[in-house]
This record gives sequence, structure tokens and C-alpha cells, in this order.
Amino acid sequence: MARTEFQKIAARRVIARGRTAGLAVVLGLGSVGAALAVSGASAGAASAKPSVSTPGPAGASPTPQVPHVRPNIAGPGPGNVFVTNNAADTATGYPTSASGNATPTYGVGGNATSPFEAEAEVFDAAGDLWVANFNNTIVEYAKSTLAQSGNPVPAVVLTSDGSSSISGPSGLVFDASGDLWATNGGPGSGSVVEFTRSQLTASGSPTPAVTISSNGTNVDSPYGLAFDTTGNLWVSNYSGNTVVKFAANQLGTSGATTPAVILTMPGSGLTACGPNGSAFDASGNLWVPCYKQNQVLEIAKSSLGSTGTPSPAVTLSSTGNSLNQPEYATFDGSGDLWIVNSNTGTSTVVEFKADNLTSSGSPVPDVTLSPTGVGTPTASLASPYQLVFDSTGNAWVVNSGSLTISAFSPAQYAASGSPVPAIQITPAFGLDSPQLETFDSSGNLWIANSGSSSVVAFTPAQLAAGATRPAIALSLPAQSFPEGVTFDTSGDLWVSDLNHGALYEFTPAQLSSSGFPTPKVTITDTGGSLLGPSGLAFATSGDLWVVNRADDSIVEFTPAQLATSGSPTPAATITSDGSNSLATPTGATFDTAGDLWVSNAQSGATPVFSVAEFTPAQLAAGTGSPTPNVTLSPDVSGSLDIPLGLGFDGSGNLWVANQGNSSLVEFSPAQLSATGSPTPVSTVAGPATQLTAPVGVAIPSLTVRPATSGYWLAAADGGIFSFGNHPFFGSMGGKPLNKPVVGMAPTPVFGSTGGRGYWEVATDGGVFSFGDAQFHGSMGGKPLNKPVVGMAATPDGAGYWEVAADGGIFNFGDAHFYGSTGAMHLNAPVVGMASTADGNGYWLVAADGGIFSYGDAQFYGSMGGTHLNKPVVGMASTPDGKGYWLVASDGGIFSFGDAQFHGSMGGKPLNKPVVGLSPTNDGKGYWEVATDGGIFSFGTSVFEGSMGGKPLNQPVVGMAS
Repeated sequence: MARTEFQKIAARRVIARGRTAGLAVVLGLGSVGAALAVSGASAGAASAKPSVSTPGPAGASPTPQVPHVRPNIAGPGPGNVFVTNNAADTATGYPTSASGNATPTYGVGGNATSPFEAEAEVFDAAGDLWVANFNNTIVEYAKSTLAQSGNPVPAVVLTSDGSSSISGPSGLVFDASGDLWATNGGPGSGSVVEFTRSQLTASGSPTPAVTISSNGTNVDSPYGLAFDTTGNLWVSNYSGNTVVKFAANQLGTSGATTPAVILTMPGSGLTACGPNGSAFDASGNLWVPCYKQNQVLEIAKSSLGSTGTPSPAVTLSSTGNSLNQPEYATFDGSGDLWIVNSNTGTSTVVEFKADNLTSSGSPVPDVTLSPTGVGTPTASLASPYQLVFDSTGNAWVVNSGSLTISAFSPAQYAASGSPVPAIQITPAFGLDSPQLETFDSSGNLWIANSGSSSVVAFTPAQLAAGATRPAIALSLPAQSFPEGVTFDTSGDLWVSDLNHGALYEFTPAQLSSSGFPTPKVTITDTGGSLLGPSGLAFATSGDLWVVNRADDSIVEFTPAQLATSGSPTPAATITSDGSNSLATPTGATFDTAGDLWVSNAQSGATPVFSVAEFTPAQLAAGTGSPTPNVTLSPDVSGSLDIPLGLGFDGSGNLWVANQGNSSLVEFSPAQLSATGSPTPVSTVAGPATQLTAPVGVAIPSLTVRPATSGYWLAAADGGIFSFGNHPFFGSMGGKPLNKPVVGMAPTPVFGSTGGRGYWEVATDGGVFSFGDAQFHGSMGGKPLNKPVVGMAATPDGAGYWEVAADGGIFNFGDAHFYGSTGAMHLNAPVVGMASTADGNGYWLVAADGGIFSYGDAQFYGSMGGTHLNKPVVGMASTPDGKGYWLVASDGGIFSFGDAQFHGSMGGKPLNKPVVGLSPTNDGKGYWEVATDGGIFSFGTSVFEGSMGGKPLNQPVVGMAS
């Protein structure tokens, strides 16, 4: 019954309280060439060349900043952190600069999910349907919205006033004045409350006009409500095993009123009746379904006048499954009795004709309606709890198991069968006990809803505007408890199911619309491999790491193991080292160096609140119990208090959501280098923040690439050379080209997607896409004033720009035009470009080192007007977009803004000139590449091989990492 499910959901709250486009490969103006991966000679030593900064660009004035919001990134950019609030059913966003009692910049959710485990329903005099949901809401659907299937917005949503005025409502009835009466509560407690007509006109949290409270016996797990013809209110007490009458003159005053009549039902304990929703027939006899006994009892009108244990006038018993956990009783206009059977294995609605109600027995129902469809929202009957008739004779059934309301027309219920409902009201999930969250490559925020066994997505526009209803809602297998969500590089969504010990994979196509999709892949437990799976994180190798809360472990599944459904043995299992290195672990995230960070949230007598870091070497070792490389513990102010969700921003700061003290804390990269109890550099907490038991953290880090040790080189004939862990995805090598290739760009990483492909661009503007790079258009075959010299991708990989030697800009996909030097006189030709971190601007660089900034790109300095030993040949921006490097053909490096100088080949002998550079993902290093394929590494960059000294068909023209 729903009361058991509700108790589970309540316990869940205590425990831990986008749709994405497919990444199909599209080739532009060419086909894929043969793979080639070659290791080469090591780089020579490099000496430092001082960074030079001079004011003002060469050949142009700084461009005025043009405010612009890209359509598919209309919402928050990388400078924001989002938190799911488990106790408030909301998600709130803050600038990463926030601290203290900061008001959220963004907020979504907070609405009632309806219908949700609906237990009761009733029509008012106007024909509007009122539904009692076990998530502590009572909602009204206007008659006009009930004419067709769908998920209509409730006209009115009533919530608790804070005093349990609406708490697990399970019975509804209107009195003759149009006031609504509802039951609340569980065993040994409960109440019956009255809301007046005036309180029902608008959403809110009204204080009941009357509250009949429990004294332990008079109102004890109340469920059914019924008025008799003289205005007396009858209440069915499931746990109390009674049906009690409150006289009409007792209904005007609140308190623990003693009923005028107490009818004790037959039996006790496990063999008690367990009365639920009762109903009066036309003669004034009371019919009571006995949930525990699988019977329906008639209490004659003559037995209703005094307290006692009446003998039933008629007892209907089950034959087969005709009565299986019967819930509410309803009479139709012909005097026939309708009963709903809530047992999950039966889930039927049965009708007994009036002539079968005259004597005791086990009559075969005259009509039996059986389920059609499976799951949410397709099942017509799934743990049905009540049936009511509207004025046109339609039979409306609330289904707690499928979270739906089904309506059957008179023609459909005239005979037994499994009719498809004439109308099906389905849930439009908001946030219901939200858990962990993640962003997809389009900027949609995906959140796991544990309370409604669903995963929902809010679009960037919804995040910016503050939406109550998500754009997409996916219903998971029944009784799922989704806690972790993440995306793989193909754009597939992976969900961990804490309740079933399983992982589910959904494809981009399945994520495009709401529904109840069958997972593409389901990974289940074997030998304790998935015990309370929670946080999920993909390594750059494609391996999925899963945090198991129930047995304090972390397990790894390889891409091959994730390819098909099954119960694979994890490739690696990391357990606690005995010093609470893993203690009720919940959240997981990788940093850009490939370290896995895990939150520990063990409560109880010996709480363990910490964040632990495991290095790539520790992860690669496989099964074991390594001591974390770094362990962060609470400082004296309780900086970590039931830490759950965690994530890194674009600057490498770690953000942690503390459920225990409703705070969000930030640790700087310097604080993450050693074990200790650092005081957070920022703490967001206080009533204005609206943080209420936060559990998840998600940051739209558009430009942070995962840990990589490798790079690609592109040659003029389109040949691609791959090194380190950068796979070969194809090339134009050996294929006819109209014009030579002049550069390449990698697909950016957004959340867990991207980073597994690249584009090549030719001097005629032709674009060739490989791996997960999508073709969005090109200038190939179109007239150009000057040849194209380079390209840059937007941060989400859904578009790119081409730049010509005259500074002309050509934009494709979601890349927007912010200006160019195409019509300006230039002192030297443009040789390259770079995008800002949010994609709302870009820089162009000329051969004399002049910089031209457009959109939100800031000017940080240039080499324009300064003597150069050799011309500039390219540029790259820092990960946060607050600086850039320029590289000259002699290997000289010039750094501006927050770009740090890590060394260069300036002043060193070169076999061939340098043609480009590529920074490391942390911005603490870079590589230079020469036309012979020689690689020179500086800072944190790692030399993985080169083409230096190897024969090439055409010179190398660029690189990407």
C-alpha cells in the first residue's frame, strides 16, 4: 500500500536529503583517411624567454564589448555553481564568486509533482477533480483540463502550513457546503482537516478551518471519509481497525474529539479488517473494504447508531483474486458496487451488481478491468487506490504505482477486459527529493529525482528564467531510487539506482522527450559489485567509476563491460584502508589531472565527514585499499558536514555541498595539495541562500578538458598524427583536396561529453570532421577575399568559426558573429584566433602580434608595434579565458592576462619553424609544434612523441590537445 511506500520515501529524505543532441559523425567535403600514430624523437631543451606586454592592439582600436547570449547557452555559464536542495525540492545557482548569505542568482523547481502516489480523489460541484498526493499535496485539476490525456498543470496546489495540516493525505470528501475534508497521518496518529470553499480558490498553505486531531484511538491511520445523509462524517481508521462517526454538531470545533460512535471491525492484529475507504449505499448501509482480510463488509444502517463491534449483514469474500488488498468502495448510479484492488500483482477494478450484494458469499465480479501497459505513464492500472465517477459517467481511477490517473468511459467498463484509458493524466515531474545532478553538452541540467523514480532536465533558458516544470522527465523502473547521473562521451546518460543496485544507460534519442524508456543497457549487481550505487564519474579512458554507499567501495567498469546489459565483475574495486578512507561515500568527480575525489558522509555515533583524493596510479593498481593521496577533514567551524555532491569549477576550485549544515563550500587548488583541515576560501550559507539540505553540485565548466596526456598534429595534406592517449579518429591523408589544410581544432569537453574528435580546415574554408566532431557548414566552394588561416570551436562543440587572413569571420552552427577586421586596413595579416571561455566572443591575432577582441573577449595586451625577431604564427587562450599566449615562428612565447610563461624555443636552434601551440588543460603548460612535426613541451605538458626526423608527405600546419 502507499503508506509503506511513503514511509520508504520519508526515509530516503533523511538518508540523503537535457536533453542532449546525438554525436553522430558527419564528414564535411571529404571522407576518412587511414589511421597513423607514430612516436618520434624527443624535444630539445628550451630556455626561458621573458614575457612581454605592451598596451594597445596594432592596426585597430579595442572593439566595444557587445552583450550577447548564445541561444543554446542562454542560461548560466561556467562561472556558476548549481546545487540541488533535497529538503526543498529545488535547484539553486550561485556565481562562483559568491560567499556568505548570498541570494541565489538562479532557481528552478519547488513545485508539486502531480499526480504522485495519489491515494484519493473527489469531484467538486463544478466538475473539477481534487487529488490527494502522498507527497503532502492536494491538487485541483479544472474540468476543462480533464478532457484529454496529458500532464495538465493543477489549477490549485495546497501544501502544508507547517503544522502537518497536509501530511500523507489519503482521503477526501466534500461536505454539503462545499468544504473539503481530508485525512492525514500514520499509525497511532493522524488528523482530519477541513478547508473552506474560500481556501480552495488559490494555491497556498492554508491553516485548516477545523482540525480533528488524534488521541491515539479516535483517529488512527485514517484513510476513508464519507458523509451520511444527515451530515455526519464517518472515518475509516486503518491501523485502529475502526470506523468512527463524528456527528455534524462535532465538526465545528478543532481538537481530539471523542467520536459519537466507534465501530470496531472484526479481527485484530494481522487478521484485523484494516478498513479503508467506506461508502454508503442508497439505503444508508455502510460498506467497508477490509484490506487485510480481502473482504468487503456491509454494516446495516440499524447497526450504525451505537459503539460496539457490529456483526456484518453481508460479507463478500474473494474468489481467485477478485478481492486482493481492496481499497476504496464506490457505488454507481445503478447501485452497483465498485472495488479497486491495490495489490501490485493484481491491480484490478471489479464491479458487483446490486443483486450480488444481498447475501454473503464469494461472488464472481460482473466486470473485471485489468491493466494494460507497463510502468509510468503507460500502465492503465497500477496499484489503484480509488475510483470515482464524474457527472458524465466516466470512471476515474488514481494509480499510485504508475503515478497516473486513468479515466474509462461507460462503454469501456461495461464488460470485463483491459481497455486503454479514454483519458490518462500523467505526472509532470518537478523536483521530488532531488539527489545528484550533471550538465549535458547543450547546457541542460539533469537531476535525479529519488522521490518519484525519475530523472528530469531543465534547459538553459529554464535555468535563466526560473522554471517549475522541467523540459524532460524520464520515468525509471518502478521503485527506483536514482542518485547519481553523468554523461559519457557519446552523450548517453548513465543513472545509478540505489534501491535496485543497478546502472541504467539512456541514449540521446531517448533523452529527447519525456516518457518511460527501456534502458539501452542495464548493469546489475554481482557478488556485491553494486551495493547502494551513488556517485558516478567517467575517466578519460571511458571507464566508469561508481561509488557504493552500502559497502564503502569504489568500483570500475570498462567500456567493454558497459557495452551490453549484464552483471560484470568490476575491473577494479577499491575499499577502505581501515582508517575510514571510504565511509558512506556518496559523490565522485575527476579533476583535470585525472585524480578521483570522493565525499564521505558517514553519520551516527562515529561520524566521518571528509573528502578523499585517489591518484591515477592508485586507480590503475586495481583492487586494493590505498590510503588517499589527500584527505580533507572538517575545520573547527564544521566546513564539512555530511558532504555529498562535489565538483570542480573552471579554475580548479573544488565545491562541496554539505547536507548537514546546509552550506556550499569552496576549496582552492592550493588547499587540495595536502591532507588537512583547511578553512574554505568561500562558504555560502544562511537563510537568503535558500540552501536546504543540499546534496548535488553541478558546474557548467565549458572549457575544462579532462586529464589528457597526448595531442594530435595535422599536416597540409590533411594527415593526422596521434600521440599519447589521443586516439586516431580519421584524416584527409591520401584524399584529394582542393586546397591544403591549414589548421585543426579539437571537440571541446562540456561536462562529460566531447573531447573525442576534431575538425580540419583548409585554405578554401572546407571543413572535415572526425570522431564526435559534427559538421556544421563551411566556406568550401564559396568565394573568399583572402584564404582561411584557422578556426576555433564554440565551448559546447556545436559550432565553430573560420578566420581568413584579412580577419574575415565565418560562423557556423551555434557560433555567432561578433565582428571582424574584414573591412579594415591591417599592418599584418591575421594568422589565427581563439574563443573566450563562454563562446560569447573571440580574439584574432595578426602576424605582427596585434590582437583584436570581439564580443566579451577582453584585451589583455599584444605585441603590436613591438619589434619581433620572427612573425607570430598562432595563439591560444587560457582555460578561464582571462589571458592568452602568442607564439612566433622561432618558438618565442608572449603571455598576457593570466597566461603564465613556462618557457619557449625563442633563441634556440630549430630544424624547422614553429607553426602553432596548444595549452594543457590546466593552463600550466603548453606544447609548440614545428613544420617537421617536432614537439617542444613546457610547464606541465608531457612529451608523448613527435614526427621530428620522420618523413612527411606534407609539412605539419597545426596541433590540438
